[in-house]
Amino acid sequence: MSMTLDEAVQTLPTGAPDTLPISSRPALGARWLDEHKPGWYRQIDLRILDIGDDSSCVLAQLIFGCCFGCRVFQLGLNKESAVALGFVIFDVGDMHEAYAVLTAAWVAEITARREGVEL
Repeated sequence: MSMTLDEAVQTLPTGAPDTLPISSRPALGARWLDEHKPGWYRQIDLRILDIGDDSSCVLAQLIFGCCFGCRVFQLGLNKESAVALGFVIFDVGDMHEAYAVLTAAWVAEITARREGVEL
């Protein structure tokens, strides 16, 4: 029996998410959200989307009124899974550049879903 996306994400060893290319992480995060919050992409305002901003990232736009850590906890995720799913980045050289890449990849995932395109 194959592992579900949830099981795979929750069993990531410490440090494993850092081996995934930053630009590929939102594809996993989008699949995870498709399973847990169907239609989530319709709620995201692309004009303000900034994964590096705690008030306008994907999770902030989906779950209001609490800090990023609380949002991750409410969704049943841990630090490693939040990184692997492209919701946050830790310990990279140029954080500004990394978050720009991550935000652009989220925009592509959301746009594809809105247009019915398979990436």
